[in-house]
Amino acid sequence: MSKLTDKIICDAESRPTDYRLSDGSGLAIIVRKNGNKHWQFRYHIYENGKRKERIYSLGEYPSISIEEARQEHSSLKKKLANGEDIQNIKRRHKLKIVSNQPSFIEIAQDLKKIQEKKNQLDYKSWKRELSKFESSMLPRLKNLNLENLTADDLMQALDPHSDKKEQQKDGLIREKKFKKNKKLRNRGRKVNLDVKDDLIRLINIDTDNYRRDHLIEYLHLIQDAKGHINEEYMTALADLMDISQTEVYEVATFYHHFDIIKSGDTVPPSLTVRVCDSVSCELHGANELAETLDSYYKGSVRIQKVPCIGRCQSAPVAVVKFNPIDHADFKKIKTAVDQKKYQPEIPNYITMSDYIHKGGYELLDKIKKGSITKESVLVELENSSLRGLGGAGFPAGKKWRILIEQEAPRLLAVNIDEGEPGTFKDRHYLESDPHRFLEGMLIASEVVGIDKIYIYLRDEYAAVRKILADELDNIRDKFKSEIPDIELRRGAGAYICGEESAMIESIEGKKGMPRLRPPFVAQVGLFGRPTLAHNMETLYWVRDIVEKGADWFTSYGRNNRKGLRSFSVSGRIKKPGVHLAPAGITVRELIDEYAGGMEEGHNFYAYFPGGASGGILPASMDNIPLDFDTLHEYGCFIGSAAIVILSDKDKVAQAASTTMGFFLHESCGKCTPCRVGTSKATEMMKEKKWNVPLLSELSQVMSDASICGLGQAASNPLKCVIKYFPNEPETTPIVEYKKVKN
Repeated sequence: MSKLTDKIICDAESRPTDYRLSDGSGLAIIVRKNGNKHWQFRYHIYENGKRKERIYSLGEYPSISIEEARQEHSSLKKKLANGEDIQNIKRRHKLKIVSNQPSFIEIAQDLKKIQEKKNQLDYKSWKRELSKFESSMLPRLKNLNLENLTADDLMQALDPHSDKKEQQKDGLIREKKFKKNKKLRNRGRKVNLDVKDDLIRLINIDTDNYRRDHLIEYLHLIQDAKGHINEEYMTALADLMDISQTEVYEVATFYHHFDIIKSGDTVPPSLTVRVCDSVSCELHGANELAETLDSYYKGSVRIQKVPCIGRCQSAPVAVVKFNPIDHADFKKIKTAVDQKKYQPEIPNYITMSDYIHKGGYELLDKIKKGSITKESVLVELENSSLRGLGGAGFPAGKKWRILIEQEAPRLLAVNIDEGEPGTFKDRHYLESDPHRFLEGMLIASEVVGIDKIYIYLRDEYAAVRKILADELDNIRDKFKSEIPDIELRRGAGAYICGEESAMIESIEGKKGMPRLRPPFVAQVGLFGRPTLAHNMETLYWVRDIVEKGADWFTSYGRNNRKGLRSFSVSGRIKKPGVHLAPAGITVRELIDEYAGGMEEGHNFYAYFPGGASGGILPASMDNIPLDFDTLHEYGCFIGSAAIVILSDKDKVAQAASTTMGFFLHESCGKCTPCRVGTSKATEMMKEKKWNVPLLSELSQVMSDASICGLGQAASNPLKCVIKYFPNEPETTPIVEYKKVKN
């Protein structure tokens, strides 16, 4: 679509009806039937699942030039990308008072409000408010013209609830009685002004720029600084952001990493040591380690058993505040606590200068200059059959084409909330070669036409957070305004936010609860805008596929499968870690050729082919190709390619019970089949003899009726135990999964 020019607009003649000339991306000029020409920005929103068009008037042409209209159009698109309601901005602008000089009545009413607070605040806080009022408002009285002030005005200002005589429509004058509220009743929690001032210093931004979608970021600042979040800080935060206290409370209590302290509760110790007790760590003694630490510290340090923290190759793992301890034991943890080593060590990685020296960002530059066309990039992606590597497996090239067809502004949300137990591939790549992912992200933005990028990072990855924060600053310095604005967002310990719509809710500063579909996020995603949602590893491969060609990528593969897969392998093998192997490799080949074989004294017994939700298969089924769609007929799936190996010294029933307890802990509670199903299944799986018919029926209901992948897949390990290991539940003493207490 060609851009408008002054000649095109001037030559546009009036017609019997209004018509429109488009400049692209919703910016248009309306040619009225009277000959006038008017700039408009047209965009769409979704309300209650229905698509609605909105029109924002920019002004008349030529009073508003093409350049000015485009500049304002660009600004409005950025506001939409930030989730702002531009119509509300316009209304506020219209209602803005021309003069900032307050009237006498306004000052009197403000003074009355201060006086009424005397019985609501402690004396010190009230005096502080009174002093602020006196210093800011009273000096303005000398500039006021009091000539037109009437006694009625003064009376109304001093007591707006006073009796008032008004003339009715029938011409008769009647007294309008207002019930006087002699004593105001305190409503809600009072704001502690000292806490509010401390919070302002803590957040440290312009007080006019508090953003609703940054609520979780503000809660992190409080948690990091205080070690917990009490009601006074939640009340002050709600007051600062001008939202209800309920909104703050429901978000803060949804996420596991916020320690909410109610009035009268005991404040937790300032230091927390988190011990992972997911399947791989449980196999290597995590439960015993947690008990040893708890008995030693006796409450002086809080010991928490937590779900997978994404370091399964180094099991067992503990985290001392932010510092992960690989192959953890009592001595290592005690040393870190005694020496106050609370921050993670930053691993050696390929920096921006090293990456550029090896040809990094040259591909992005060629695409920007047009020497490589956007269409050719799309064709290579489609020919490579690259699929989403976060678990869903949707074709990447097809997803990009769908987004290109959507109306601007378009957003990109990168999902690095790698919470599936057994998965750690994203962390591996980000701690070694982050710019390969970042270039892929920017290429996607350039090809699709992205206006803003949001990176959603798992909170447990403190070292990655530091790496990305530093390298994103370097990218901004290098490319300046040539790339979209990028925001790095921090998760808060919610497995459900790995689901794309739940992640989007979390980025918007809400509880991470999945949305119903349709509409799909490609149509109505972040802030109601079309959103390209991608797993980090999918973008990691973009540069290599485009530079080397789709044939390079598809040349790998076994058993009639094509491409490469990053397998996170852990459990009873000698070389746990991320192993890059051909798609379609079997688990036996993966163990023998890449993972160094089984640990000494252990024989291969069973395996999770796709993390905790991917099901469990016996060693006798070790010849199944590991790739998308190859495991469905067995009641399993590959997901994020997290392979957990169990030996003859482990019990599958215990592993399945652990995973069900994990899903109970992580269920968002939105839908009954998942919320109640995981709870009932967890209790029933503790019994020595399982009620197989009832468990089978329950698991089927969970799969059929849950609204998102968590509930639909939570029962996969249970189904597999019943189908492939029928004798185990009667002989395995199940250890109860203990829910984390915040």
